[in-house]
Amino acid sequence: MGSALIKVSVNSEIDDSENEAEVGQKAAMLSSGKQEGTISFSENTDVTYTVFPSTQATRPQLNNSKGSALSAAIIRKNLVNGIKYVLLAYDESGGLVAERVYIYGSESNTSKLLLDAGKTYSFIAYSVNSSDVLPAAVEKEKLATLKLSKVANDLMTFSSKVKLNEGTNFLGIVLKHRYSLITTQLSVDPSTVGTFKNISSAAFKPAHENATYSFATDAMEYGSQKPLGCPAVFPAIAADQRTVLSTPSLIISPATSAATLNFGTITIADETKNNFIVPKVKITPGVSYTLKLNFKTCTEDVGSVQGMDWRYPEVFVGEKSAIFKDGKYFYRGETITREIIAPGADYGFVFDITELDNAFNMELNGVKLAKNEIQFERGASSVQNIRFKDKSLYQGINTEGGANIGAVYNMKGTKATPLVKVVIGKNGEVALYGSKKSNGPLYELELFNGNSFNTFKWNGSNQGDNNIKVTQLVDGRTILVGSGSGKKKVACN
Repeated sequence: MGSALIKVSVNSEIDDSENEAEVGQKAAMLSSGKQEGTISFSENTDVTYTVFPSTQATRPQLNNSKGSALSAAIIRKNLVNGIKYVLLAYDESGGLVAERVYIYGSESNTSKLLLDAGKTYSFIAYSVNSSDVLPAAVEKEKLATLKLSKVANDLMTFSSKVKLNEGTNFLGIVLKHRYSLITTQLSVDPSTVGTFKNISSAAFKPAHENATYSFATDAMEYGSQKPLGCPAVFPAIAADQRTVLSTPSLIISPATSAATLNFGTITIADETKNNFIVPKVKITPGVSYTLKLNFKTCTEDVGSVQGMDWRYPEVFVGEKSAIFKDGKYFYRGETITREIIAPGADYGFVFDITELDNAFNMELNGVKLAKNEIQFERGASSVQNIRFKDKSLYQGINTEGGANIGAVYNMKGTKATPLVKVVIGKNGEVALYGSKKSNGPLYELELFNGNSFNTFKWNGSNQGDNNIKVTQLVDGRTILVGSGSGKKKVACN
């Protein structure tokens, strides 16, 4: 037979299907594949952890010139242009017959790879996901002895045995990650007041400096352990920050169910914990996942505010849009108010709004909650100035994917699943959360388009009542339904 031309394309696997990730003392595998549990942070605060393993990625695929697929399609992730990778070809006796170094996105610049049609070859590829670093293979003349020695970078490998056809053969290289990758997200629960003040010296233990990989046996030989573990690096804490995301931690470790995530210090609001340890972290080589730690302070209600409960239909006076309230017409662009008294509370206040059409603001002890009316609607008489922190928009795109988000006035919530949650800290800091659908999960919101939150004095239990004035800009139908309560810290069960 004649020659076989090898043309390559390359992707990286997201993770290994047979692997899973677990952390904590009460782990429970959910039907969705994620895992959850709870550990104690302090007498008054629990930490709920959730682990989201990456999606399954299966075997590589090679199409020959006749177009037949030799294995199933996979879930893939593109490499970044400029990443270097090596392809080695071995004959049936295990001897090296060809080697090529490719640069992702510029494969056509590498000399052609021609082999004998009708013969079966073993193809080996590897990379460390870098445009600069590319380790040299050790004892590469024989497949039985081929190794990569003391690799400290993001090791990815591929192997496949293929019988070649005459003509062009398309080799789909899918690089499998050999080390674990963990991204850690810390968040303050929507029901909890306060923000992160400090996160320091976080690290996964144990973790190794490097590992040596054998292609023949698919075995790892791990180097010495890092005395300080593998860092989980968080950015500097900004003011009023309630969610913090680490850069991914590349963990070189054999499979274990006894690793830990250690924090030197975590401060949330006025509560500091030194040497906080998340125990029993399960690490499986090749898995990429996100570890979410949600901090929730245990509280009980102090008093209750029930005064937010009105629905004013749109009416027309002549051709002018208005609502009718307390014997008076309020026209589009005018503001209505309602005054409420809230008892003093030592740990702040939480308002749960279950219906809203379509803007609101508050004055708390004479200071506005936000500089301008908080407008949820697009195309209203005032500019939309609130959005989700992930940049999703009401009546606009959902950056998580899927269908666009609807208008806030077409959604409803309940006390247990509010539409909007207003969290006021004991020192006057403000956080808002909103749902992207009726009775959906809450996402943190942010003000934009020139609007911003104010800080004010919230009265504690020994400082008297808090005077609240709720305001709404009239824009046709005007609705605000909700309730609130003060919060007092209690011991967690």
